[in-house]
Amino acid sequence: SGYARHGESMEAVFADSLREVRALSNGKPVMIAETGTERGRGQATWWRDGMAWAENAGIAAVLCFNIDKTGPDEARWSLSPA
Repeated sequence: SGYARHGESMEAVFADSLREVRALSNGKPVMIAETGTERGRGQATWWRDGMAWAENAGIAAVLCFNIDKTGPDEARWSLSPA
């Protein structure tokens, strides 16, 4: 999954997949197409630290999942006001 449901860092969520993709991509740019962490305390820090990791890892783009899902087992994924 590309989502931090239990406080994992962006690096923890994507590092293994990034290694696998890089092995197949022949140096082409890599993008994370959809990610997020639950709304609330720590969300801004998660994004700040995650974007720093992504930049250092050479990821070309990161797209935010910014929708609150309404199912009984779903979290609020939208960005909190900073």
